[in-house]
Amino acid sequence: MTDTPFPSRLDRAEQIILGLAERQANTQTQVDELRQEMRELTASVNNLTDNVDRVLARSAILDDVLLELRDSHEQHQHIF
Repeated sequence: MTDTPFPSRLDRAEQIILGLAERQANTQTQVDELRQEMRELTASVNNLTDNVDRVLARSAILDDVLLELRDSHEQHQHIF
């Protein structure tokens, strides 16, 4: 019978802890990357929301102008 080297319980525990530490570091890196992506996405959504607000405000103004033009045109038609 040959002696095969079996890792001691302490060695095995150390391997497990090192593996967990490596996975934790990888996970933290992924979390940091996701946080940055969320910041960028939030900035994009805020920018888009600002653009939509501006477009809607301009649309409302143009709607008012068109209504006034139509009313003015109708008044001129009645006069002439």
